[in-house]
Amino acid sequence: MGQTRKVFFLLGTPGVYERQILRGIAKYSHIHGPWSLFFDPVNRFNSRIRQKNLSADGIILGDVDFKITSQMNIPTITSSEFNPAPADIPCIQTDDEAIGRLGAEYLLQRNLRNLAYCGFEDMSWATHRGESFFKTAAAAGIKVQQYKSKRAYLSILSAWEKEQAKLLAWIKSLPKPVGIMACNDYRGKHILEVCELGGFSVPEEVAVLGVDNDEMICELSGFALSSIALNLEKAGYDAAKLLDNMMKGHKIHKANIVVKPTHVVTRRSTNIIAINDSLVAQAVAFIRENIKKKIQVGDVVEALSVSPRNIEQRFQRELGRSIRDEILRVRTELIIWMLLETNLSLQQIAVSAGYDNANYLFTSFRKQTGTTPGEYRKKYGKI
Repeated sequence: MGQTRKVFFLLGTPGVYERQILRGIAKYSHIHGPWSLFFDPVNRFNSRIRQKNLSADGIILGDVDFKITSQMNIPTITSSEFNPAPADIPCIQTDDEAIGRLGAEYLLQRNLRNLAYCGFEDMSWATHRGESFFKTAAAAGIKVQQYKSKRAYLSILSAWEKEQAKLLAWIKSLPKPVGIMACNDYRGKHILEVCELGGFSVPEEVAVLGVDNDEMICELSGFALSSIALNLEKAGYDAAKLLDNMMKGHKIHKANIVVKPTHVVTRRSTNIIAINDSLVAQAVAFIRENIKKKIQVGDVVEALSVSPRNIEQRFQRELGRSIRDEILRVRTELIIWMLLETNLSLQQIAVSAGYDNANYLFTSFRKQTGTTPGEYRKKYGKI
């Protein structure tokens, strides 16, 4: 048996981001270890470095003083939100541009034409997500309303009552219905709390989307919060693989580990499509309720007892897409969820999604996403 390596994990208080990354690291260590994983408070960590009392083979750390870590000759990977990492230290970082883009696309697909963004102004990752959200919305001809607060992230949490009043006034000022993207699930929960306080109907008046898919936050909110899921577990696994090579003395070039958004987990807070045409609304509801069946355009037309030409024209006018496009979009959403959230085989997924066999699913999915189901699961799914 090989030597048990000691790896310190120092990413602060473990939230869903840290827990999922650690899960990926743990899986790698179980397969390729043995490793011993340690949590250590940052203050004690800094003190032990100053005293040269840290016995470790590798470190994955968050926001510490990199002047301190420069004293060590220990393989290190960072995941820093506040302090930019030195050029020679690999970094776990989120693809904030892709996250903001996905958030805007998702809300636009729900036919929401009033969009807003709520972040933390002193957090660069939140700012970058907002910029991408604005850019994507602008390409669709929509100007985004942005919530601005002079309070820093930590002061917002400590002075929530004052922040709450300002956030409530902002939501009141927005045209309705509105889709709001929050920079993360904590911010999404803030918005839902304020909506409940102000008596706003969720999602009919205010649809809210978070980021991280922290089930403890999303499921326990008064209104279950929809959220963008990230491939954190895979990022942790990849980070552990990189650290393993570093601990073995392999020479590496700086290689950042990128956390990608995978899909949106739809819950009550966005379970709506803003549709003025009642007939189109009925058609969309029929599609969503029957998407696991082998429904075609003709089934939708028959269910509504309307002429094909009439309903197709109304679909294009209201949503900017055809009935067939909507069926494929909703079916692809279902397939992505099953690929990433279950261990079902492609044949089982095909049957559940209304296809005769996996070959039809394969062809349709690749046309819709540009990749195969297997490649998508491998790239974004859990380890």
